[in-house]
Formats: sequence, C-alpha cells, structure tokens
Amino acid sequence: MNKRQLQKTILSYPPLKDYLGDDDSKKKACLKNLDEIASHYSTTFIKKIKPVVDMILSKMYDGINLEYPNDLDLLRLSKENNLIFVPNHQSHVDYIALNYAFFLKYGPKVPIHIAGGINLNIFPIGPIFRKLGCFFIRRTFSGNRNYRYTFEAYIYVLLKQGTPIEFFFEGGRSRTGRLMPPRFGLFNMILDAHRILQEEGHKRPLLFVPVSIMHEFVPEEKSLTRELGGKKKKKESGAQLIKLLRIFSKQFGTIHIKVGRPISKDEIQEQDPHQRVYKLAFRCYRSVGAGMSLTPTSLLTLIMMDAPSGALTYESILKKTKDILDYCERFEVPTTSTLGKGDRERTMKRALELLRKDQKIKPIQKDSLNRTFYVVESDRRLELLYFKNSILHQFLTPFLINSIFIKMIDGRASTVDQLKSILKEQRDLLKYEFYLPDASEIIRKAFDIIHHAIGRKVTTFGECFELSPDELSKAVKVIHPFTSALNYIYEAHYVGCLGLKHLGNVPFTEKKFLDTAKAIHEIEHQHGRLIRFNESYSVPLLKNALKYYENRSLLKQEDPGFLVTNLEGIDDLIDYLTKYLTEHLMFNLKTLH
Repeated sequence: MNKRQLQKTILSYPPLKDYLGDDDSKKKACLKNLDEIASHYSTTFIKKIKPVVDMILSKMYDGINLEYPNDLDLLRLSKENNLIFVPNHQSHVDYIALNYAFFLKYGPKVPIHIAGGINLNIFPIGPIFRKLGCFFIRRTFSGNRNYRYTFEAYIYVLLKQGTPIEFFFEGGRSRTGRLMPPRFGLFNMILDAHRILQEEGHKRPLLFVPVSIMHEFVPEEKSLTRELGGKKKKKESGAQLIKLLRIFSKQFGTIHIKVGRPISKDEIQEQDPHQRVYKLAFRCYRSVGAGMSLTPTSLLTLIMMDAPSGALTYESILKKTKDILDYCERFEVPTTSTLGKGDRERTMKRALELLRKDQKIKPIQKDSLNRTFYVVESDRRLELLYFKNSILHQFLTPFLINSIFIKMIDGRASTVDQLKSILKEQRDLLKYEFYLPDASEIIRKAFDIIHHAIGRKVTTFGECFELSPDELSKAVKVIHPFTSALNYIYEAHYVGCLGLKHLGNVPFTEKKFLDTAKAIHEIEHQHGRLIRFNESYSVPLLKNALKYYENRSLLKQEDPGFLVTNLEGIDDLIDYLTKYLTEHLMFNLKTLH
C-alpha cells in the first residue's frame, strides 16, 4: 500500500472520521501523527540487510532457538486469521529476534509488523527499524484523541490487510527479569479496530499468540543493574547506540523463543469490555510466563546465588542441576533443549565459563583439598539476579509451601487453620512481586509434590498431619533447591520495615525512604546476621514494599509523600520477618548436612 492509499484508508476509519469532521487542522495533525507512526516495511531491504544481521547475530549469539507446538501451522493460521503476537520483553534485541527467526523459516510470507517505543525512533536505527516492519507508539498519549484514533486507525489498516502484528504486552523492557503485568492500551485498540472490521464484513478471526523470549544474557545488563540501584534510565540517543558497538566483542549465549498456543478473543466470555480486555491480557500473560523456559544461565544463577555455603564445586553444581531438572520434568516446567540429558553437562560448563569470563563467578583453587570452588562475586549479584528472576515464577509453589513443611516438621503447626494462615502470610508478602497462583492451585501442587516424594496420594491438609517425619523430609528434599530462592525479597521487606521505624511519624518522600533503606541495608549486610544478599536492596523491590505497607495500613500517602500510621504493626512485621529469616537460614543449613 503506497502512502496515498494508506492515508485514504486511515481517514476512512469510522471513529477517526467522526472525530475529524471537516476540520482541516485536525486532519493535518492526523497525517503528521501517521508519518510518526507508520512502518515502511520493505522485503527488498530485509533481503539486502539479512547478511549483515546474520554476521552480527552469529558473532554475538550462539543462535536463536525457535520452538512451537508441532501441530501449529503458523503459515496457514496467518492466511486465515489476524495474528497478534504478544511476547515478553527482555532486550532491545527482541525487536529483531522473533522477526528474524520467522523470516529464516517463512521468508516474507509472514511479514510481522512490530509496535516499538517512540524512544527508538532515532538515527540511525529508526529508519532501519521502520523498513524491518517496526511502527512507533508514544509512551503516553492520554487525552490526545487525535493521536489515539490515528494509531487505532493504523492498527485497523494492518488488520484489514491481514498483516501479523507483534507488541510487547508489558509495555517496556523488564528491568528486573521478572514478568511485568500487562498494559491494556494496545489490547483495547486492537479489539476496537477488529470489532469495526467485523461490522464492515471482515471475516478473519482474531488470534493472540503468546511468545516467551528468554535470553542467556542481555547486552543491556549493566544499565539495567544501574537502574535497580537507583540510577535514572538514560534516554536513548545515536551517540549512546554507537557506544554499544563494543558489545559486539562479547558473547551472549542463545536466544530461546517459545511460541504458545493461540488464544481467540472469542474464548473470553465476558460482556463488560473492560473485564474482557483484562481477562484476555492476563490469559496472554500467564501463557507467556508458563512458556518461559529454564536456560543454562538462569539455572546456574539460581543454583549459585542460593548456595547456603557460599561456594560450590562443579560436582555440586551438576548434582543440584540434576535435582532441579528432575523437578522440572516431573512438574512440567519447560527447559531449553540444550538442557537435555545428552547436552546438559556441556551447556552448564559453557554457561559457567561465560560467567567466569565475565567475572561474575570466581573460581577459588584449594590446593590442599585438590578442589576448585566457585563463588558469585558479591558486587555482581544484581547483574545475575536478572536471570534468576526470569524463572522464579516457575517455582513459587515449592517456595511457598516450604514454611508449611518446616513448621510441621518442628511441630509448630498442628491445625489446618494454622497451615492456611502460614500460606496467606507468604502470599501477601509476594503479591506485588508476582502474579501469584491462587491458594487452591498451590495446595493441589503441594499434594502432588508430596505424592511424588512418598509414593502415595494426599488429598487434604488433614492427611498431612498423618505423615511421618521421614515422609515430610522426603517432601522437603524435592523442594529444597528452591527454598531460599525468594528470601532476598523478604530481606528487602525487613530492611524496608526498619527504614519505616527509623523515619517514625514524620512525613517522608519516596526518595527519603529509599535513601534510608539503602543506608540500613549496608549496615545490616555488613553485620551479616539476617541480611545475606546484596540484591535485597533494589529500587523496584523497595517501591513495591511501600505499596504493600500501604495496603496493610502501616502507612498512608500524605504530602510530601508518606506517613507511618501504625508503628506497632511495623514492629509485628519486623518480628515476623526476623523469625522467618532466622528459621529458614537454620533449616537450610541443617538440611545441607
């Protein structure tokens, strides 16, 4: 479609047409917005630039691994449906990765157009991205009806042509590695545009295709780590991008892309349009999360960062690798093909070597023992946390039920109500960090874990009290690799509560809270009694902690920011966290031997 045809079709979009009326100034603004938004997709350009992209990606990455269900014919689906690809977003490389992988498989037959942030519309990558199929969207356009209707009209044109569309449902790159909740704006506009097409007789169904993207390493890890520590995000610029040329000398492992099963908008049976968008977005979110595979790097960081002893031999790493992968196989947690039994040792050694080469993991040679131990460099933990975080949601249930098992073994939980109370406390502390499974789902998984451990079914909490100490110990052994995985979040809450207690009943700003928490974290970490992890101070964690404290009525918003309203409640939470962290440290050290 040439520019004149595009403009004509855009201006025919009913909501935009009604808004513009006969106002030439509005029309002029609309066409200016269109120039800012529209891609200049060019198959010829893609074919010309492909050798350059091949060279760059092959130098930086071991490869791009594309997986999808064997019975999923994406080429056929794209001819018969409007496909909307909804991936998570870890790196700027994601703008190229999925499209590149699809182009290798299908050539120009699936010409995906991708929504990119306007911050990337800078020279020289802006014009290049446009020719690769990128169209640009502003970060916010609240109240700007002209821009909204023009953008929605552009979506309408793409759908009308049958062009596959891709957008990152999180709205931006994850700074922590964990999935962020979906943004609803593009879901809304796509559904509105498709509804109007259907009213005009358009027959193509609308399918949303979840896509899970996992990087072994991300080129932006340094800047992401700085942001976790409180530094402001640097605005993208041409000069900044030129500086990134140095990353071509580094290696970033493999990019793993897993395509999930399509979700039809018609599957969401909800009359209220807002609820319909909400349920659709979270269906996509949960499907993407379920498809995020354990990679060698994320597995290695999970093992190394949670080692109670602080140092591991290579043999210990392989033993823990086997335990975790056995759990994944039993409970259907996806893993990359490189972690199959035949390739496992080779790929773990490769991941260890890359982390050692990047000075994130340090080998310590003990000649007297004739052994080499590996430890995580303390000042690099925040960088590694990104990769551990990316798969933590897959292990929420074993972490959450660990406290239940500990208290049952020690005889401090003897009723069903106590077990449910423990679970509720655990879930509440994490609700601003993850989209949590509901309590019934956690309980079902707990029973499944017990069944796997002891060889017989348990179907009620009451039956759990009939388990012998040996049977409970077997269940703990199954979940032991994950029992410390989220403790850094509990440490962050402990630091946050101490910060609130220090601030007392004087109003404080968010910055004052973060600065106070940082100072307390440094002292407590040096002391080493409860705060063991560098990563238990990060800006996103402490900001989420403020939301949690407000939700618990421990503080309220008051100019210039917040005011503590319940010091007694804060003392209670400090007491709870102190007991929790002490209990888990002692239990993990005990089960280590």
